[in-house]
Amino acid sequence: MELDMQNPSEAICPICDSDDVEISSQEEREAFGLPGVTLRSLQQVTCRECGEVTCSIPSHGLIVREIRRRLCELGRPLVGTEVQFLRESLRQSQAQLASLLGTSNVTVSRWENQHNPVPLSADSFLRVLTLADLDGSVDFNKILRFQDGGASVVEIDVLAVEESRFSSGANLIAEEEDWDDIVITLPESPELQAA
Repeated sequence: MELDMQNPSEAICPICDSDDVEISSQEEREAFGLPGVTLRSLQQVTCRECGEVTCSIPSHGLIVREIRRRLCELGRPLVGTEVQFLRESLRQSQAQLASLLGTSNVTVSRWENQHNPVPLSADSFLRVLTLADLDGSVDFNKILRFQDGGASVVEIDVLAVEESRFSSGANLIAEEEDWDDIVITLPESPELQAA
C-alpha cells in the first residue's frame, strides 16, 4: 500500500478496505538490512477493524537512490552488507562485479559475508561505479571492453579537439597552457611491439 503523505486521512486498510485506521509515525532501523541506515517519519497504518498493521515506504526508488548516494559518502570503509546492497543496486552478480574488479566471485562473497575486509581499491571502485550509475554515465560494457580485445591504442585528432573546445566554449585545458606544450606518450602494447 502506498500512502499519500500529503493526505494521510485518505489511508485505507489494504486487507479489508476500511477507512477506520489509525496513523502513526514510525522509524525503521537497519532499513534494507543495512546496519547504519535508519528511515524516519514512516507512516504506519493500523486498521481498527481487522487489526492489520502496514508501513509503506513512499517514493521507494528515490529512497534507494539516496541510500546509495549516502553510502558512497561514508567516511569509513564499506562493510559487507553495504557492498552487497551497492552491487545489487548496480544489477551486477558477484561474478560480474568480480570481473570488473579483477578478482573472483568467491572473494566478493567473502567481503559480503564479512569473512574478509573489503580492500580500499575495491571499496573506492564500487563507490565510483555507484556514483557514475546514479549520474547515468556508466556503461559496464565499455568498462569490460578491454577484456574482449577492444582498442589497443588511443588516437586523438588534436585539431578536432581544439575546434570543439572553441566552438562549445568549454575550457578543456587551463587557460595558461598552450597546445604546443602538450605531449602524449603511450606505452607500446605487446601487440604493437611484436609487429
